[in-house]
Amino acid sequence: MHDIFISASNEVLTPMIFQKVFISSAGVHDKFGVTASDMLVANIANLVMERSMKKYLIVEKKTINQAATYKIGDLLDFHYLISDDALPHKLETACNEARLQVLIPAS
Repeated sequence: MHDIFISASNEVLTPMIFQKVFISSAGVHDKFGVTASDMLVANIANLVMERSMKKYLIVEKKTINQAATYKIGDLLDFHYLISDDALPHKLETACNEARLQVLIPAS
């Protein structure tokens, strides 16, 4: 079932170009990057990211310092990180090194 959907997704998404893409993940880790717990989600995220001009990473507090099974990309692959809470120092440092603009609610 997954192979059929991935094939159909490739055919539909390959000719498309996106201005912006918003990606959420199962894990965001300073060493292992942005990950998903499902291969299909990771494959589609990678496909869409390859065809996007601006990439936004949506980070929920519960996914910080977590790593799931399938890699979506590295922090360097994104332009913006949007979080619902302040980032831990280690992840904030990794974002700065990746020149990733971090957007969090004002406290």
